[in-house]
Amino acid sequence: MAYIFKSSTNLNFKFKLMKQSTLLALLPFLTMSLITFLIFSCKKYPDGPNFSWTSATERVANNWKVGKALDGNTDVTSDFEKYEITFTKNYAATLSAKYKAFGITYQYVTEGTWSFGDNEKKLIVNYNDDNADKTYIILKLAEDEMWLKEEGTNLELHLIPR
Repeated sequence: MAYIFKSSTNLNFKFKLMKQSTLLALLPFLTMSLITFLIFSCKKYPDGPNFSWTSATERVANNWKVGKALDGNTDVTSDFEKYEITFTKNYAATLSAKYKAFGITYQYVTEGTWSFGDNEKKLIVNYNDDNADKTYIILKLAEDEMWLKEEGTNLELHLIPR
């Protein structure tokens, strides 16, 4: 009677090889799961984006104008047509507005600083003219649009680059 002995080293090698090939087969699934998790768990702002390679500071830093303004359900964009807001990467802010009253055009400009609050979910603007100081809840922050809701009011501003 002949006995065939298999080396335990050979069995261990085959088992390790089988484990590795199973892991390699699962790698695409695990990678896609991780990417999906990162994309959907990174959503900081209610209206997006879900994920951005650009920092929040870089996305805020821009020369903006009001593309749309809503007070609750009322469109008040025409009240903000001549507003321009500039935020820089080094946290400087400038607000300028042109408006007409009694046939005379006025230019209003104030400068100041901006910062984030509440883990980058709020934008706090502190101008030299304290009447213009505001805190906004950031609804959307993309490179080409920023939606802000003035804290304590129903005013929502949809800013676009000028």
